[in-house]
Amino acid sequence: MALTWDGPLSGTPATYQIEAGSRPGASDLAQLTTGDRGFTAYGVGSGVYMVRVRSLYPDHWSAASNEIAVVVGGACSSAPLAPAGLAWSVQGSTVTLTWNASPGAVTSYMLVAGYAPGGNDAAVADTGNGFTTFVATNVGRGTYYVRLHGRNACGVSGRSNEVAVVVP
Repeated sequence: MALTWDGPLSGTPATYQIEAGSRPGASDLAQLTTGDRGFTAYGVGSGVYMVRVRSLYPDHWSAASNEIAVVVGGACSSAPLAPAGLAWSVQGSTVTLTWNASPGAVTSYMLVAGYAPGGNDAAVADTGNGFTTFVATNVGRGTYYVRLHGRNACGVSGRSNEVAVVVP
């Protein structure tokens, strides 16, 4: 996987930081520093990586560049369609989510939960599989707004319906 980018419009950064994440805005997969305006990574596994770059100056970091989706490997032609029919049940502090599979090839689902509609401040997690049931244990009391995205080597789907999960 090879990346290149233009330098900033003003100033000369000491180095650049490359950030790679499993979802938009995340840097949970890699944070690498380089003095060049390019980087090549070898042995990268199949998947979709969200990548952006920051200029690092002696006294501050720049804002992140535009973010791109880098697709490595895979035998798909497009991202899956959004999953549908998201439903939930609660028993004590255990939440069970079920949904209808995304049409198309799916390798896993991204679960996104917030404390308000459309939020992602409660949880963002990859299920790690293509199953259509997810069980979370020891969930704290509250209301969580939950939705899903299907994922494969070609990208991430749009979001499913959002449900308000109430844990008493």
